[in-house]
Amino acid sequence: MKSILAYHLSIFLPLGLLMFFINNHYISNNQFVWLLFIYACIYHPAISGVRLIELHKIKPSEFLMNFIPMWNWKYSYFLFFAKK
Repeated sequence: MKSILAYHLSIFLPLGLLMFFINNHYISNNQFVWLLFIYACIYHPAISGVRLIELHKIKPSEFLMNFIPMWNWKYSYFLFFAKK
């Protein structure tokens, strides 16, 4: 996932799908909240951790630190803008 496009798609596509599903009433409000919680607490930190490891910004042993809120904020430039 070193490609910036692949990272952006993997981060923003699930949010777009959630919005589509809730706007078209395919999922209930409770399901939306749970899916958004899973996205924010599990999916996004995991994808960000994998990208940071591939960019050699963190060690694999630091992967679990991504699940601490705001821990990877200092790497936001590398996550969202670095092309390497």
